[in-house]
Amino acid sequence: MLIECLRKKVIELRFEPMISAIDNQSKLIKALLNELGEESYPYWKNKDGVSLLSNTEKKPTRVIQFENSRLIIAFEDMISINEFKKVGIKIVQIVKNVFKEEFTIISRVGCRFISVYSDDNQNSFQGCLDSVNSKYLNPNLPLSLPIVDSKATIHFDNVHCNIGPVKKDESWVKEYFAFTQDDCPEFGYGIDVDAFLFGAEFDDNNAVSKHLKMVFDLLSVVTKEIFESFEV
Repeated sequence: MLIECLRKKVIELRFEPMISAIDNQSKLIKALLNELGEESYPYWKNKDGVSLLSNTEKKPTRVIQFENSRLIIAFEDMISINEFKKVGIKIVQIVKNVFKEEFTIISRVGCRFISVYSDDNQNSFQGCLDSVNSKYLNPNLPLSLPIVDSKATIHFDNVHCNIGPVKKDESWVKEYFAFTQDDCPEFGYGIDVDAFLFGAEFDDNNAVSKHLKMVFDLLSVVTKEIFESFEV
């Protein structure tokens, strides 16, 4: 049985630089705090053209970052997929309400789930490594040296996946789970799935919801299938 020990969920939107971005930074922060609640994001700042809101100044697990050509929403906690989707859509709709027509053509809509799982069926890193190799790599590699680590990278039209065994102390964990890495198991599986859509048009808030749900649904399907592959 797999148990999710670490979870990071990210929405990233990329768009052409907006002329009014710097002038409207304070307006955006005010709108976000009014809609989301100041108690949820008590720490915020504007600096060097970047607006940043977080749930705490040190070791934040929920961050909203807005620049003139990019919006990032990153939650490093155990929030459910559905709740993150709901909150994420709401945040993007707030941005749309502030910038209106200027925030319409989105060059890339990306949603990403990064997780670390422990596995009751494995009692060592080697067991996790063998499991990944048998499921996602050719077990008959034409190489004589023993494999000490591996990663399966899979690309679909609108999804990129990385699947591999993971150890508690490796750099990948420290890079993506800077504030929750203490909850990482001694060994397990690292799964990183990034789904995306190019050239979305956010004509109104209904379009915002439609495009984000489309990417989330694709991401959820692939993540579920990877999870289930280790349950067999």
